[in-house]
Amino acid sequence: MTRFWTAVVAGVACTGLLFCGCKKKEEAPPATAPDVTVVVPPPVPAELVQKGAEVFAKKCAACHAVNGVGGTVGPDLSKIGGTRDALYLQTQLQDPKAYNKDSKMPSFMDMAKEDKDAVVAYMLTLK
Repeated sequence: MTRFWTAVVAGVACTGLLFCGCKKKEEAPPATAPDVTVVVPPPVPAELVQKGAEVFAKKCAACHAVNGVGGTVGPDLSKIGGTRDALYLQTQLQDPKAYNKDSKMPSFMDMAKEDKDAVVAYMLTLK
């Protein structure tokens, strides 16, 4: 058989496969992903953030600056809310040596819980 006829026969055979009802092997449907629950924290009340700013000004600003206002003994906290979460900030207030054994920051363990929560809420807005 010549090359021409070999190509024609092969072409007809392939065309026949396409139209003869042969189907591509069906793949199993993808496994469904489990339901995912997205937890969105409730918005922080503006009053809590305002109280936090006031407590920060009284208790923290002597050592820490925010947007150029405050002390320089401790680190600038202008963008702390973009780099730390609430758990870190709460822990830092209560036990500054938990993350840095050489920390000079005093513990605010005795600060009222409401004041600590307010300061943390305020600091989380600093981004």
